[in-house]
Amino acid sequence: MRVLAAVAIMVAFAAGASAAFAQQHSRASAPARPSQPAAVSPTSASESVSFTVAPVILVVVDTDSRPLAVWTNLRSAPSAETRVVARRGSVHGPDVPVTAGDRSLLAQISWGRPGRVW
Repeated sequence: MRVLAAVAIMVAFAAGASAAFAQQHSRASAPARPSQPAAVSPTSASESVSFTVAPVILVVVDTDSRPLAVWTNLRSAPSAETRVVARRGSVHGPDVPVTAGDRSLLAQISWGRPGRVW
């Protein structure tokens, strides 16, 4: 009979300890803001990273505004929305206004790969 009582006490103690642990654990892992939904771990099918790079053409010009090089991130001919930037001396030089001569040069370029195209 004593063995049965001891087993009953151990089961009751274990159940109480388990409930206390579960309650404490759920409070510790609760989100800081209860209004936010819990994070759902993504499946491999839903994991993706995407970003958009704005199409740009960079014309490097000398001090007399003559084109020295043309760089781009385009893989095809530019559209009307393509941003054209002119910089003096190098790709890291100061911005200068794009001239009509710079734009006429763009019409002569064979587009199709990113990088230095002229």
